[in-house]
Amino acid sequence: MKFNRIFSVFLVIMCCFAVAPAISAQEDSGSGSETSNPLMDGLMTILQQGIDEFIGNYKGRLGDVRLVERRGNRVVLEVSYDNVKRSDNVYVQGEVRQLGARLEGFSNTLSSVSGSHGKATLVIGWTSQGDDGWGTSVSEIQSDQIRLFLVRGSNPDRPFGEIIYDMAKTWKDSDAPDEESMVADNGAIELEDDQTAAESKPAPSIFIKPGTVLKPYTPARTSPPVLAKPVVQDQKTVQQYDFYENAKSAQWRTGAGALSFPGSANDTKGFVRCLPQGTLNSGNAAVNLLQTHPERKNGGWIEGQFPLMVLGDNLHFKSVAGFLKGAGKSDGAVFQVYVKENSKYYRAASSRVAANKYETIDADLSAWAGKTVQLLLRIRSGNTSDQDWAVWVKPRLAR
Repeated sequence: MKFNRIFSVFLVIMCCFAVAPAISAQEDSGSGSETSNPLMDGLMTILQQGIDEFIGNYKGRLGDVRLVERRGNRVVLEVSYDNVKRSDNVYVQGEVRQLGARLEGFSNTLSSVSGSHGKATLVIGWTSQGDDGWGTSVSEIQSDQIRLFLVRGSNPDRPFGEIIYDMAKTWKDSDAPDEESMVADNGAIELEDDQTAAESKPAPSIFIKPGTVLKPYTPARTSPPVLAKPVVQDQKTVQQYDFYENAKSAQWRTGAGALSFPGSANDTKGFVRCLPQGTLNSGNAAVNLLQTHPERKNGGWIEGQFPLMVLGDNLHFKSVAGFLKGAGKSDGAVFQVYVKENSKYYRAASSRVAANKYETIDADLSAWAGKTVQLLLRIRSGNTSDQDWAVWVKPRLAR
């Protein structure tokens, strides 16, 4: 098939070269006025079509996307499209994402496009995975976005008209309809210091009902990450610090090497990512969870070194250490906080946490008041790193 297209394009090009001298001679013998040549115009049109067919020069865009049906293991979407340049062998396709990363285990119906504009029905389904990449079974999975695009059946690696839509969902191995649910307030972890009870309780997920038109994702404008800088005389003294918000500024690594941020949950080197809300394995709801999974090996570890800062007076590192819901195979992990001063490391806190519990960490850093230091968060696994879904809940500096 591809050879035939290449041969057709080559044949048209040769024809253009063959007739070009004759056309040129005809124009030279003419009156000198500019006139179009039907033969050349026809050949150029065929050539352009051949090039479009060969390189996949297709265009089009997606419009409104309506949620028709949502069940535990699938969603049905009505996708509108317009300005499709060529609709032959073109389909609407989609992928499910979590925290910007594509999730595995999902399938699409082959939803063909007809004409330059119209609507197509797309069914996205999930099949329970026997292995999540960590040697453990997965009975449900979380997602927060759906990416939709147009694609040619003969050229699936060149999608076009891409749009990302926000849609939080828990995928389950069930055909039952999704039901709107709320997080129970009495399960939320209460934090100390100046945080109010309302701030410590997670906002419930927005349940998108069938019939709703999905909203395209619009990324928030963020400032570029602050990198670690050499010590300067006018460096500002830190009175409070949010490790969750500044996780992207840290240097994350495991025994396998440096990590990117945010990482992929299937990376055997380990990963780090931020979860706006979640449920701990102890059953408690929480917000602002910094998930740090060690390298997948016995005795694996992960650490994040944050930029230089001058600590203010009477500061404490505070957080709740625990594991995400479902971490039943974990044998626990050690949560540690280190202070790095003048190339020397000082352990400020160390707590071994069981997988079905959570611990409050409160490390007094007043000994380093007025000093320029770097803080490190470290997780060390036990005999196994299976399901070491370790999270720091609202890690921060406060008085």
